[in-house]
Amino acid sequence: DTSTTFLSYRTEDSRPVILERWRKYLARFDESDPVFGPWHRLSKLEDTSFAQECRDLVTALKKENGDPKKFADEHKLGTAAPKWNPRILEALEKSEPKNFTEVADAYGAVFTRVHEDWMQAQLEAALEAAPGGTIIPDQDVKHRVINSAIERQLRHHLYDLDSPTAITFDNPKHLMILNRGVRDSVRGTLGAIENLNLTSSSPPRSMSLFESPASVADSFAHLTTSGQGAILRLTPICSIFSPKKFSKTAGH
Repeated sequence: DTSTTFLSYRTEDSRPVILERWRKYLARFDESDPVFGPWHRLSKLEDTSFAQECRDLVTALKKENGDPKKFADEHKLGTAAPKWNPRILEALEKSEPKNFTEVADAYGAVFTRVHEDWMQAQLEAALEAAPGGTIIPDQDVKHRVINSAIERQLRHHLYDLDSPTAITFDNPKHLMILNRGVRDSVRGTLGAIENLNLTSSSPPRSMSLFESPASVADSFAHLTTSGQGAILRLTPICSIFSPKKFSKTAGH
C-alpha cells in the first residue's frame, strides 16, 4: 500500500519514508561511533531495567572520556573531541530516559539545539564583516560553536551529503520526502529550467580579443636520418615575408 509507505497516520508523526532513511543511516554506524555508539548500546536494553542501565552506561562512558578539562577549551582549533560526544552524554544524563523512545527524544533535542546554534553562529560571524561590525579573533570563545570539534561531530550527521536530512533536487526519491505543495513547486521550477535549456539560445556573454605576438612559421625539407633539411619559408600567401618561390628541388 503506497499510503503506508509515504504517509503518516497523524499530522505530527514523521513520514515513514523519513524514518526509513534514518534507519538505514544509523545502520552504517556501530557501538564505537562517538555520537551514535550510545544509541546502539541502549537499543539493546530491556524496558524493565532500562533507566538504571542507561545511567550506568552514561557514567561509564563519561569515565572513558577522562578529565573534562582536556576538552573544555572548545573554541581553540587544536582541542580534540573525546572518545564519546559530551553533548549526547549530557542529554542522556539530564533526561534520564526510561525507555528507548525517550532516548530518541533526547537525541532529537540535541540535534535541534545544534541546528539552532549553528544558524545563530553563522549569522553572528557574517555580521562581523558588515559595516560597523566588530571583528572577533578566530579562536575567541565567542566562536566556540564554529570551532568546536564536539559540535562538528554532531553537525556532520545533520549536514553531510549522505545525511537523512540532505535533499538534492536532482534525485526523484528525495522529492518524495517533501509535502505535495513544495514538491509540485520544485518540480515546476525544474521543468522550467529544463525547457529554458532546450529552447533558448546561448545567453549573451562578454568576450575579449587580443593580438597574438607575431611569429615566424618555418617548414623544412623532408627529414632524413641525419636530421632536418634546410629551412624553407612558407609561400607568400600565408607569410609575412616575401620569399622566392621554391625551386624544383627534390624533397620539399
